Amino acid sequence: MTWIFVAVAVAFAGLVVLAVLTARVLRAANGLSREIAQARARIAPQEKALHARIATNGASEG
Repeated sequence: MTWIFVAVAVAFAGLVVLAVLTARVLRAANGLSREIAQARARIAPQEKALHARIATNGASEG
């Protein structure tokens, strides 16, 4: 009977570890998503300007 209690305790400890690691991964994914959104916001105006330049140069060369 003691082995059953030990097995349940070890299983519960393992689940706690998995829960903590899952929380850390979700928090890191959230932070990464936020950083990607900030990078896109910084890049978007320059991308639009580049596309406008390409369109202008392409029209005069064609």
